[in-house]
Amino acid sequence: MQQRNTVLSALLILTMAASATFAGEGLSRQDRSELIGRLEQTQQELASSVAGLSAAQWTFRAADDKWTIAQVVEHLVLSEGQIRGRVEELVSGEVAAPRPAARTEEVEGAILRFVRDRSQQFNAPSPIQPAGRFETAAAGLDAFRAERAISVDYVRTTDVDLRAYRSAFPPADLELDGAQWLLFMCGHVQRHLDQIEEVKRSPGYPAS
Repeated sequence: MQQRNTVLSALLILTMAASATFAGEGLSRQDRSELIGRLEQTQQELASSVAGLSAAQWTFRAADDKWTIAQVVEHLVLSEGQIRGRVEELVSGEVAAPRPAARTEEVEGAILRFVRDRSQQFNAPSPIQPAGRFETAAAGLDAFRAERAISVDYVRTTDVDLRAYRSAFPPADLELDGAQWLLFMCGHVQRHLDQIEEVKRSPGYPAS
């Protein structure tokens, strides 16, 4: 009996050690918490931005070459799945060499500066071009929330160290790791929140 207990205890210790090692190789607690916080915060900011919009406000076009708020939100819905898919594809590839912490902070600062700079305009690729899918702000927001819930669940449950995989981000001449691609996704929402506010400030925007 004593020998059996000794064996069971040894197996339990080995199991716990293996679990600890496995968890340690995944996304850090700080990274996980910060990413979830950013994902939830930017979702709430979008919800506040489009809350109570009338049909006229939702579809108002400031100029022929400008997007409506409806188009902006649809673009965010489509972009969410595409960027998340990029991360999932990235972590199926090869592990990159570790990056110094100072360089990591430098890259993340550059990401946020780049993505919020609306003096630089880009044409969205055809897969994430809006096509009038959502007739109301509520429908568009519900679709975004559904996509964002998948993103939050991915960050909350992944056992992969997203910092260990990187790929190029040519527009800013940067190489982003998996966590930074998700940071970019949050910054991308903030970029388009700025765009929504530009629409609201445009001459002729409906009061209601």
